[in-house]
Amino acid sequence: MPRCLSMTNLLVALVFSAASGFSADIGATLIRQPGASLDTSLRNELDHAVDLATEWLAAHQNADGSWGSETDRVSRTSIALLALTARTNLYSDACARAAVWVDAHPPSDTDASDAYAWRMIALLSAAANTPGRSDLTQRLINEALPHAPTTNTWFFSQLLWNDALALAGQRVRPLSTSLAERKLQSYAADWPPLYKAPYCIWLPTHLINRRSNGVLERNGTQLDWRRDIAQNVINSQRRDPAGGGYWGQSEGDDHIRETAFGILTLLEL
Repeated sequence: MPRCLSMTNLLVALVFSAASGFSADIGATLIRQPGASLDTSLRNELDHAVDLATEWLAAHQNADGSWGSETDRVSRTSIALLALTARTNLYSDACARAAVWVDAHPPSDTDASDAYAWRMIALLSAAANTPGRSDLTQRLINEALPHAPTTNTWFFSQLLWNDALALAGQRVRPLSTSLAERKLQSYAADWPPLYKAPYCIWLPTHLINRRSNGVLERNGTQLDWRRDIAQNVINSQRRDPAGGGYWGQSEGDDHIRETAFGILTLLEL
């Protein structure tokens, strides 16, 4: 019990410290990558969409600090926490409660291995750069590494794990350059994407930023992919009469997951 209480106090302190002085670096491995910037008008629309989504996400947090039901709650809460750190200054209490819950609930044997990566990214993104951060980082590494995927795992899982390892100061694992190039060429050939689910849009967005320095070309011509993604995601956001805005077609946990990915996608732009 003493260890649990001290770790709880540490995480709360780290997150509240983040709200006051670390927010500029939050989620540094997942947002604000190089590439053409959006025009001021579209940027304002993007920021407003993020404001609405973080408002909605905070309003739908469970009393215990988590999000969602029993299925995939660790990864769902980790992703929601990461998304909510976009507005830590407004939702520091919600972020602190989520961080405490995520830290106290390691993924179970039935969770996908990616839950460990999302958990590490979320907690380290919410934590300030204080002496206590190093202990938290090492513990998360020790818990996660036994579950790291092999080179035969889905490409985007490997990319996600490299984000987590880099954020923890660990050596990243080599990825297939040819496979990444084929995926980028496939995206460029079929651009713009027709799908509306933010998770499906986040995948190419993340890959373009990570493996192509924020540039997507078709036949030697740069595509205005940031504008296309921004308009797609912003226009598909749904307003909630009770307040805020969300993404997702079905009810329940789908709204939480897709809203979190909607935020993360917009933050990549």
